[in-house]
Amino acid sequence: MVVLRSSRKQACESMGNPKALLRKIVSWILLRIFRTRVTIKEESARLIRHGRTLIVANHVSFLDGLLIVIASPAPLVVAVDTDYSVRNSWTAAGMRFLSWLGYGLVVPLDQTSPFGIRRLKRKLEEGFSVLLFPEGKISPDGNEQPYMSGMKWLISSSSGINIVWARITGAEKSRLFAKSGKQLWPKITVNIGS
Repeated sequence: MVVLRSSRKQACESMGNPKALLRKIVSWILLRIFRTRVTIKEESARLIRHGRTLIVANHVSFLDGLLIVIASPAPLVVAVDTDYSVRNSWTAAGMRFLSWLGYGLVVPLDQTSPFGIRRLKRKLEEGFSVLLFPEGKISPDGNEQPYMSGMKWLISSSSGINIVWARITGAEKSRLFAKSGKQLWPKITVNIGS
């Protein structure tokens, strides 16, 4: 199991690439601001770097996608509801900034249209690693919700891919970012490969 920390060697390699260095700094700052501890199993990290990997995670807060993306050992393609990826100018700008830094790509996903989920399937086939929240929405109480039909289709129709399970705990307690949280700034744990 690997606990997310950047080594001196990684820091030196980043010095030659300003975006990579900025990405490391942004990740370090955000993980500390949100009091997040990340653990990634070595095999899961290898699969994500290799590509054609679907990361399937529970969805308990508005922070979930951000935390997994900044913790990931490789850029990810992330499905994001059009309300946040297109219609909300603040979140759309934040996602464009993270994409510009090299964290990955955002695919707008509309539950009334199949085009976003099909694009995710193409990205998997092209060799990208994709982050998916199969519940399709944030859990109202932190408990697992039924999977959306489009998500089930993507998982079952994508042959030859690897699946890595991720689990977020603690974020559901946030009064600011979750639906029923009562704590102002809870500690959060992200386990990738759980």
